[in-house]
Amino acid sequence: MRHLFVFACMLLALIGAAHADEKAFKNPLNGKNRLDYCYSWQTGCGQEAADAFCVGKGFKSATGFKIAKGAGLLTPTRTIGDGSVCDGPTCDSFATITCYKPGAGDVYIEPKVQGVRVDWCFAWQKGCGQKAADAFCQSKGYAAAAKFFKAESVGPTRVLSTGQLCDDTSCDGFSSLQCTN
Repeated sequence: MRHLFVFACMLLALIGAAHADEKAFKNPLNGKNRLDYCYSWQTGCGQEAADAFCVGKGFKSATGFKIAKGAGLLTPTRTIGDGSVCDGPTCDSFATITCYKPGAGDVYIEPKVQGVRVDWCFAWQKGCGQKAADAFCQSKGYAAAAKFFKAESVGPTRVLSTGQLCDDTSCDGFSSLQCTN
């Protein structure tokens, strides 16, 4: 029982010490116009335009966004790539963009990918532990995993290399994982 308490205190200290910066921008602007949904005129729509917006704000990338269909009917939109202006009912913008910047060393409790816990192994029963932890951290924009702890028999997990689901109750995952640059 004492070991569990010590582990919980260490984990809480890690969590309090490092976390990522994530910010949602509502109805983002490009200059005085709404940000167009496309990076340049009708190309690079969605993720590319959202990523460029986030990078311009000092973040690493966009982790999510919602489209505002037909926003150009109410107010002109402007592309971030070539500055094209659109002012009609077919001009889309963003309702929100969520930007992400990795912290100095984020801690993930029961890390998940696509809503399922990350499997202990990078490939099916291969690359277990460090390789899987590093791959998860790299997917979040970090260089590697600094610390990680195994959780045995956690139920469904997802293998990072293939996205394959381990849906047996004996599947192992991570209880926590700390990423670093």
